[in-house]
Formats: sequence, C-alpha cells, structure tokens
Amino acid sequence: MSGLVGGFMQQVGCIMFMATAPVLWYQSLLITDVMDIVAVDPGYLCMTLGMLITAEAFLYLQLPIDIIPDFIPVLGKCDDALAYIAAAAGGLLTVAGASSWIASDDGPSLDLHMAE
Repeated sequence: MSGLVGGFMQQVGCIMFMATAPVLWYQSLLITDVMDIVAVDPGYLCMTLGMLITAEAFLYLQLPIDIIPDFIPVLGKCDDALAYIAAAAGGLLTVAGASSWIASDDGPSLDLHMAE
C-alpha cells in the first residue's frame, strides 16, 4: 500500500512541476534589474528554454497518463513520439543557445542594459 501511495505522490509531483516550471522560468527572467525580457541575452533564453522543453518532454514520458491512450491502434503512440521529438528539439535548442551564449563578445553574462 505504501508503494502505491509513494508512486502516486511521485506522479503528482511530476504533474505539479510540469505545470509550474514554465511560469517559474518566465519569472526568473524578470529578476534582472531591467524588467524587460529583451534585455536578456538571446543565447541564454534559447539555452534555458531548451532545457525546459527537454525536461517537460521527459517528465511527460514518465507519466502513466497519456493525452491519447495507448490502446488506440496507431494514434496511441503518436503522443509519445511527439514527446521524443520535443525532447530532441529541446536538446538541440539548448546546445545552440549555449554555443551562442558562450560565443558572445563578453562571454556568458546577462546584458542588463536596455535595448535601444
């Protein structure tokens, strides 16, 4: 019985993280002195958004609940395939953003000046 409750709580935790992570990511961008999303380096945005998409996709794959149930013959596996595609795209976005962020003139830092 305790294993059943522990598994259920783990699933609830995954769903709660999936629901709140995008909001927390956006709010973390507003912590800078300049309350403007344009002021943050685009490479940093790309990298963190890629990590968020990858984490969300892998968490979706861990959940036993699917958007399209697996017992539907062909469509049942489509949502899992889309989650794998989203995870791969998020990984590529992370790598592209990190390389852009590191290759910037002043290195990995947040640009806190208003865009003119």
